[in-house]
Amino acid sequence: MTVVLASSTRARRMRTSLALLATTLVTALSVQACGNDEPEGRDTPSNELFGYAVDSPLETTNAGSSLGASIDAQALSSRLYPGPFTQGPKGQWIPNRDLAEGHLLPGVQQRAEFKINEKAKFSDGAALTCDSFLLAFRAGTMPSLFHSYMPLMNEVESVECQPNSRVVDVVFKQGFGPRWRQIFPAGTLLPAHAIAREAGLSMEELNAALINQQWGMLEGVAEAWNKGYELEDFNPSLQQSLGPYKIRSVGEQGEVVLERNEYYAGAPAEEPELVVWPRGSDLQQLRKDGVLRVADTTSLNELSWLDRDNVERPVEVAAMEGVMTDSLLLSDTGVFATAENRKAFAACIDQAAVAKASEKASGVAVTPVVTRMLRAGDPSASQLKDITEPHLRTNIDEAKALQGVTINIGYTGPDKRKADMVKAIAKSCEPAGIEIVDASKQGGTFDQLRWVGADGTGAYHPNATLDALLLAVDPVSDFSGVAKSSADIEGLRKDEADSWETISTVPLATQPRVQMYDRDVLHVVPNTNAAGVGWNMDRWSSKQP
Repeated sequence: MTVVLASSTRARRMRTSLALLATTLVTALSVQACGNDEPEGRDTPSNELFGYAVDSPLETTNAGSSLGASIDAQALSSRLYPGPFTQGPKGQWIPNRDLAEGHLLPGVQQRAEFKINEKAKFSDGAALTCDSFLLAFRAGTMPSLFHSYMPLMNEVESVECQPNSRVVDVVFKQGFGPRWRQIFPAGTLLPAHAIAREAGLSMEELNAALINQQWGMLEGVAEAWNKGYELEDFNPSLQQSLGPYKIRSVGEQGEVVLERNEYYAGAPAEEPELVVWPRGSDLQQLRKDGVLRVADTTSLNELSWLDRDNVERPVEVAAMEGVMTDSLLLSDTGVFATAENRKAFAACIDQAAVAKASEKASGVAVTPVVTRMLRAGDPSASQLKDITEPHLRTNIDEAKALQGVTINIGYTGPDKRKADMVKAIAKSCEPAGIEIVDASKQGGTFDQLRWVGADGTGAYHPNATLDALLLAVDPVSDFSGVAKSSADIEGLRKDEADSWETISTVPLATQPRVQMYDRDVLHVVPNTNAAGVGWNMDRWSSKQP
C-alpha cells in the first residue's frame, strides 16, 4: 500500500512548512540571544512512535457525524470519546464506570438513568455533564441541521438534563428501550462546554436551545459539532478528550499522534504515546522502520509482504469474518424513491457472487448475508430463514422493473475489494438491463447519498449524486427495531420481515477482518466491531527487553 496525499494533506504540509520556518527563525534568534542555553526537549516524531494502523481515513473524531459514520470514526475515537458502555470482543457491553453508571428504570415507557462519575473530566479539566448527552441526542434527532447519522436516537423521546448536572434521564418512545446501552456509543459524547464556547453561548443558553430545538441558536453549535472535529484543520480547543488518550497532533500524512490524558478518571494508558496511521499508509515501510506494532485491516492479501516467520520480530496475524455486514445503503429519492424500485434492485443482487469477490480480493473467507437485524453467525438467525433465505436467489424478472436504469454506487476509496464487489453486482444485474456504475470517485459518505431522510435518520443533500453506499454496518447499532434482544424471536421476525418490505439496505456479506500485532505487545485482544482491535488500546503494553 502506498501513501496517497490528498489536497487536504498538501495544505496541511504547507501549513506545517510555514510553521517550521517560523519556528526556525525564532530558534535562531533565541540561540543568538541566549548563547549556550540548552534547547528544550521536542516531541518524538510520529515515525518513531508505537504505531497502530487502521483501515479508515482519519478525517474526524466525531463518530456521530455523517462523515464519521461513513468512514468508521470509532476506529480512532473509541478511546478519545468513550461511551458509558464499551462493546467487548464477544459482543458483551462492558460498563465504563469511570465515566458514568447507568441502569434501566421500571415502567411501561422505559427510562434509563445515567449518573456521571464525579471524577469524569475532559482533557482541559472541565467536568463531564449531562449537556454532552443532551447534545448527542439532539444532534442525532436533527440530522438536517447537524449533518448527523445516529439511527438509534430515533428510539428516544427525550433526554432530561438540567444545565451542568451530572444526572441524565433518557426517556424512550413507547415500545423501545432494550438498546439503552447502545445509544451513546464511542465518539458521540463530545465536550458540550467547548462547543458552546465556540458557538458563543453559555451552558444555560446551549441547554435551552437544545431542549427547545431552537434552530437559529443551534446553527453555530451544529457547525462546531460537525466541522470542528474534522482533522484536516485540527482545532485543539474543541478536541478535548474524555478517554485515556488525547490528540497531541495531526501529521503530514494524516497520522494522529495520541498521548495520555492526565485528566482521565480511569487507569492511565499503559503506553504514554502512540500514533494511529490511516488507510493508505505504507504499512510495509512502517514495519521496516520498526514502528508498526498493531494493524487492523480488511485484506490479508495487502499484508502479503509480512514475514510471519521472522524469529526476531514474531507476529500474530488473525484473519476472520467480522461481526459487521458489508451492505448497500440505499437512497430514498430518485430511482429509489419507492420501495418497489428498491425491491427490484435487491432482486438482481447475487450475495454469493459478491461474497466470493470480496473473499478473493481480501484472502479471507466470508459468508453471504441476507439478514439485517442480527449479526452473521447469531444462532437466532436460524429462526428467520423462511424470511431471509428467499433473498439469496436472484429474480431477474422482478429486477427488470428497473430496466434501462443507471445506479451509482459509492464507497470510500481507493479500495480494490469494494471495487470488485461492485463489479460482481454489475455482472448479476446486467441481465435485468440495469447499469451499475462504480461512483467511488464521486464520494463515499452519507453527504453524497441522494437522501430525503424521510425516516429521520439522515439529512437531505440537494447536490448528492449517489444512489447507494457500500459500507460495513452493525445490526446492533445501525438498525432500529422492536425486538428486545436476539432471544426475542417474535420481535426479530417482525423486524426482519418489515426490513424486507422497506428495503433501506441490501445486506451482502460478512466483512473480512485481519488483525496483526507483535507478540511482545501485551493485552491486544482481537475485536471486529466498529472500534476494532483498538477497543482497548490503552491497555496495550510493550515488553521491556
